Amino acid sequence: RANFVLPVKTVICVHLILSQYNLLTDAYHVIGQAYKLLLTLSITQVSCEQSFSIMKFIKNRLRSTL
Repeated sequence: RANFVLPVKTVICVHLILSQYNLLTDAYHVIGQAYKLLLTLSITQVSCEQSFSIMKFIKNRLRSTL
């Protein structure tokens, strides 16, 4: 099972090209909707990383007070 992730810049560039050449018509309507959805999704990994960062801060603070 391969993990394949497109870089955000690539997704934005493809959406800009589709918009610039007016390719978001009836023929490519589903692709346009998919790109709009992809561009508006939030990144869930950020909240996970923030919680680990907060835990690291709390652990260091508690260790320094012992």
